[in-house]
Amino acid sequence: MNDKERFETLLKVLADLAEENESSPIVVEGRRDYDALHALGCLGEIVIFHSGGTMVEFCELLGRRSRRAILLMDWDRKGRSLQDDLSQGLALAGVEVNETFRDLLKRWANAQVKDIESLAPYVERGRRKFKL
Repeated sequence: MNDKERFETLLKVLADLAEENESSPIVVEGRRDYDALHALGCLGEIVIFHSGGTMVEFCELLGRRSRRAILLMDWDRKGRSLQDDLSQGLALAGVEVNETFRDLLKRWANAQVKDIESLAPYVERGRRKFKL
């Protein structure tokens, strides 16, 4: 698979994410992640984890509001740990957790992209490079 095909696959994953976000909230670490996803077309609910309160409080609150959620933590060690903890906490709160998009974005994005906030500028550069 060449670079353009890889990038087009990433765009498809992002389009699928935006579509899924119409009915499921996305949970991200911080405000810059929120801004990046919004810029990439995710116009449904995006919930910022680092906005105060404990993990238990966050999971219980989201569990009262939604039966499903998409988790998109960064792909560094801290993000992986947070992804695991939130996944368990949300499951205990009765939320069906979707982690597939995190894995797909990590797989199809360039190796230099290590977090959600870096996706928007990466996609912008790729669209110019490949004239998409």
